[in-house]
Amino acid sequence: MVLGSSKEPRWVMGRWKGCPFLAASALVIAVALLSVGFRPAEGTHIGLRNSPSSTAWGIPIGLWEPFDYASIPAGTPILLDLSGGGFTSVRISLDQGPAQLLPAPYRVDTSDWGEGTRHLRVEVFQGTNVVGVNTFVFFIDPTATWPPDTMSVDVILIGFDVGPSDVAPSLLQSFLAPTLLTSDPTSQHTFSLKFNFRVSAADAAYSQAFQDAMRAEATFRADVQGRLNLTALIDQRDTGTKRDIFDPLLGWEIPARAAEQYVERNPPVAPWGTPGYTYYVMNLSGLDNPANGTDHWFVRPSPDPDTGVDEDWWRLEWDNALNTPMGYPMNAFGGPDHKVFLDPTAYQWYIDWAYVWWQGGNGSAPYGRPYEEIPPAERGAYLADQINDLNAGLAAELPMAPPQSPTIEVRTFVLSGSTNRTMEELRWAYNGSKLGDYLQEFLPFKTIVMNTTFASVDDYPALKVTIDRNTTYRSGWGYIDGANVWTYLIGNRSLYAVDRPGVFQILTMNVLYDNRSMVFNGREFTGIGGGGVTAIFMTTGRLYYGNGTRAKGLTTIVSHETGHSLGFGHQFGPDYRADFIDGNMGYFRNELTYGTFYEDALYRVYLRAKVFEVLRALESKWPIDLRPEFTGFYGHYRDLRFTEAYSDLQLIERSLSDTIPPTAQAGGDRSASRGEAVSLDASASLDNYRIVNYSWDFGDGTSVVTASPYAQKAWTSEGVFTVTLTVTDVAGNRDSAQFLVTVGPGPEILPWIAIGVVVAAVAIVALLWIRRKRWTPRP
Repeated sequence: MVLGSSKEPRWVMGRWKGCPFLAASALVIAVALLSVGFRPAEGTHIGLRNSPSSTAWGIPIGLWEPFDYASIPAGTPILLDLSGGGFTSVRISLDQGPAQLLPAPYRVDTSDWGEGTRHLRVEVFQGTNVVGVNTFVFFIDPTATWPPDTMSVDVILIGFDVGPSDVAPSLLQSFLAPTLLTSDPTSQHTFSLKFNFRVSAADAAYSQAFQDAMRAEATFRADVQGRLNLTALIDQRDTGTKRDIFDPLLGWEIPARAAEQYVERNPPVAPWGTPGYTYYVMNLSGLDNPANGTDHWFVRPSPDPDTGVDEDWWRLEWDNALNTPMGYPMNAFGGPDHKVFLDPTAYQWYIDWAYVWWQGGNGSAPYGRPYEEIPPAERGAYLADQINDLNAGLAAELPMAPPQSPTIEVRTFVLSGSTNRTMEELRWAYNGSKLGDYLQEFLPFKTIVMNTTFASVDDYPALKVTIDRNTTYRSGWGYIDGANVWTYLIGNRSLYAVDRPGVFQILTMNVLYDNRSMVFNGREFTGIGGGGVTAIFMTTGRLYYGNGTRAKGLTTIVSHETGHSLGFGHQFGPDYRADFIDGNMGYFRNELTYGTFYEDALYRVYLRAKVFEVLRALESKWPIDLRPEFTGFYGHYRDLRFTEAYSDLQLIERSLSDTIPPTAQAGGDRSASRGEAVSLDASASLDNYRIVNYSWDFGDGTSVVTASPYAQKAWTSEGVFTVTLTVTDVAGNRDSAQFLVTVGPGPEILPWIAIGVVVAAVAIVALLWIRRKRWTPRP
């Protein structure tokens, strides 16, 4: 017994000698666990408020909560929106730089941020503890209140040496104008139009194969009128005598479609992969023979919409018989599918014509020399000038673009003053239905109304008197002062067209005479138009060939002058090199349509105006997340799918004016344990457009607003709580639904574990004390 009594206590104490320390540790841990429990951390919501005028932000992609991206002009103040819990300080850092304290009212100055993408990190503190963090991304545009409108232009050289004797792509790119600043006439906002160029070149083998293919498709011609006679042209300008101003042209006539098809089937370089415009700059000088005057040029069929006859008459106001057949040799063409072909080595008669006729020159244009005559050191600038002329069509400002009226009405009068032909004999010359069909296809987001009257000019005595008073006769021919008649029509348009709300009306007055033509600024023209009023004077002889068969009608001319009322200028370019690009806003293409470049330019004007209308509608709205809608708009805009982009904006506009509230669906009553995370699902809620946020009031003084229909909540106390779900649509319409959550005590496993640990620790200490007292040896 003595041996046993002396060893057992030592064994027990040796094994458990640290037990009082462990028991105390367990007690501390248990108390700590009991004090912490499962309370969720109280966080602070960090958002952004837009400035007093939302238009100061630019296009509002990401402008409305939840806010994580925005494109803003330099210097725009950023106002933080902090809510959802108490906080003591706010710190911000830019692009992972050092944090700095931001005082109330939590306004971030961006004036020194500079251009480009910047990351703003916001941290909210409660004492020394971070209770909220968010990072926002901004693109800073230093140029204007409109984000940059960047268009990709892929310039591909075919047939150039791209060396010291010719032009290297890098040299050419250095001459191309990257930025054009213009203003939006519909909103008085300035925006930046930028070109993103890629210049590349086909190799020598491709270039030779391309030239061989064009020669195989070409026809050698010596019977077409096309070589400009400068002496005759100058005499015609100075004396008014109608002259034959063209001589026969000798050389290779290449179908424009042959070049288009060849590059489609055999791309000269790897695709860029960026939506935009492609310029094929060609050098086919190998087809020319300067020794015998052989040249080359391109042709594209241009059938008249009223007769179906391919254009072979001189575009100006002279007798067709003087310059027939007219060949219209071109060195540039294109437009469909956003592709343009330019050959600076082809015959360029029209540059000299414009220099003499429009600019008063007395010889060849100083900028109209063929590419082969340009010194190598100047060729980069020469090619860039031609390309920049084409870009002038892309960047058309359209200062006279019409307002955002939902309806466009073309009110057309075709009046006969002819003594040789009746009105019935002349009705074929104008086809309003065909023009209306094109305008409706071009502008599907507008309602196009065509209203046409055929009559005698005698039926409108006030107009007839005005025309007669402004006609001067020389040698039996009448010259009508077009500016005075046009001014009369502007001042008296209510006699011929009744204004109606929501309708942009274009008044077009066409008068046909046998022996009269119109003059403007000393030159003969067919029409003058703009600002919603057009005056067209056509000599009946120009409608027919000499043998009496129909040659051309009025429809293309009415389309051209209507284009002026839509805001289009002439697509000449600064040096008149872009006239033959597809579309009738040049001087020589006899087409019904305006061409891709000008159509795109008008789309951009309408889209900019529509965006600002949306911005104005947003001024009075509670912050809304419109990123999904604007993401679709931007995607279509950048892919040059402008009509779809306009439809996106119309959808946003309709959704903002919607008055039908959504339907909130949050589910039925439910039960939960204290501290248990409860999943909440509002995905069954419905709206005719889109629900933009879901607001949950949990009935315990806490709430949350999310863009997602899903949320979680854990209640920290027992009881019955009324949860209210409020859903809001794009227009700010709301609907609410409620349900009850009964929160009970639940298993509370962790507290019981802690209590058990405490009890066990106390029992162990007590047991050891008792055993020590029992086995302690007596003296």
